Amino acid sequence: MEKPKISGKTDMNRPMNAAGSGSNSPEEKKMLKLANRKTAPKPAARTKTTPNPATEYVVLDYPKNLENITSRNYAVRIGSCDCVGMDISIDDQPWQPCRWAVGYWWFDWNNFAPGTHQLVARMHKSNGDYVLSKRRRCKVS
Repeated sequence: MEKPKISGKTDMNRPMNAAGSGSNSPEEKKMLKLANRKTAPKPAARTKTTPNPATEYVVLDYPKNLENITSRNYAVRIGSCDCVGMDISIDDQPWQPCRWAVGYWWFDWNNFAPGTHQLVARMHKSNGDYVLSKRRRCKVS
């Protein structure tokens, strides 16, 4: 026995109602509305008109956390987003200015005592605010 072929066309043998269309009972009309609602394309999601603020960051790239420094001279490298200046504080001492070169901020650290030290960078934003980095610890031997 062969399977009946299913097509997307309407059944021509369906009885007609008085209006000349297929038998559309109120229940069928309701089902058609629901089917159309489910398959209709959804409206595009609303987008916010306010722009997203730029992500601001300041990161002490080097020395790495808990890195052991064996030299008496070390160049601290700081990565950041667009800013107008950068400072660094070592062991909560006064802020020292950093220099800009090759896409990074640098601080030439020399004549430091052996032991564990904490470094924090401070980024100067163009509006006068500051953004601090996470504390970075390193050991000098």
